[in-house]
Amino acid sequence: MSCNLSSNGAIVIAREQSEGRGRGDNQWTSPLGCAMFNVYFDINLQSLLGQRLSLLQLLASAAVVQAIERTSDYKVLNAQIKWPNDIFIGNDFAKLGGILATSSI
Repeated sequence: MSCNLSSNGAIVIAREQSEGRGRGDNQWTSPLGCAMFNVYFDINLQSLLGQRLSLLQLLASAAVVQAIERTSDYKVLNAQIKWPNDIFIGNDFAKLGGILATSSI
């Protein structure tokens, strides 16, 4: 997948993922129908977040968990963050997904 961005951001939603990547050299695949997406945006390096880019992955993980908790039908999933980037649900801690933040200057 390639994306040429001329504005401040974009969201790309995929129907399936066959060549995704995780942390390190880990491969990530997902079958048809999974909720896979990428979010691209520019951050001013002089901004508060721009000066603390290392927090971006944790903030994104916290936002996903908070969105799940605020939806009454999904609150029972007991979503949690497994440091540093995985989202787990349920009492058996099944992996729901992960957050991978990358940057370039």
